[in-house]
Amino acid sequence: MRVAGFALIVCAAAAFAVGCGLQNGQQTAQDARGGTAVIDLDSVAKRLGRDVEINEAVQKKQTELNEQLALLRDKLNIQFNDARAKYGDELTPEQEKELQSLQGQMAVQLTQAQRKAQLNLEVFKQTQISRFREDVKPIAHNVAVDSGFTTVVPKNDSFVFTFEPSVDITNLVVEKMKTSSPTKVEKTAAVPSPKANTN
Repeated sequence: MRVAGFALIVCAAAAFAVGCGLQNGQQTAQDARGGTAVIDLDSVAKRLGRDVEINEAVQKKQTELNEQLALLRDKLNIQFNDARAKYGDELTPEQEKELQSLQGQMAVQLTQAQRKAQLNLEVFKQTQISRFREDVKPIAHNVAVDSGFTTVVPKNDSFVFTFEPSVDITNLVVEKMKTSSPTKVEKTAAVPSPKANTN
């Protein structure tokens, strides 16, 4: 599963001179002070098992919505059959016209319900992604401040064209989040799930 489209801007209230070993040489927090850090939210989600968690929640919601649509379809079929049964075997032209009109109204009703269900599913999915982003935000904020950065941008967004590996705080954020909730991370990451597109 690919969790994309996250927006994460973290403004640090203060910066501390804390050294850390980074790729492409050893860059200190003092060197990075006031700079911009980068985080790969797709990687964070995958390594913490949150992609699986979100995918399962969305699938569960989709099943729920599909069941509701099936109930509505069955209800409309019963209503149409009852209306048809009142006219007996032979239909007059007027009765046929009335039934066609009723059938058309029911088709519109079902189509509208399907569109509403699709919208509800999309809103639900975006809510799950937003919750993940909000969980990451304070951790990324603290890691950025401790490393001397004042801003964090997501690697996954198109406006990040290129960056030095030394400003990537993804690993630090993942380790921090694992430490803060190890039980949840281990439990979630252990559950297999098919990939889902959340774009």
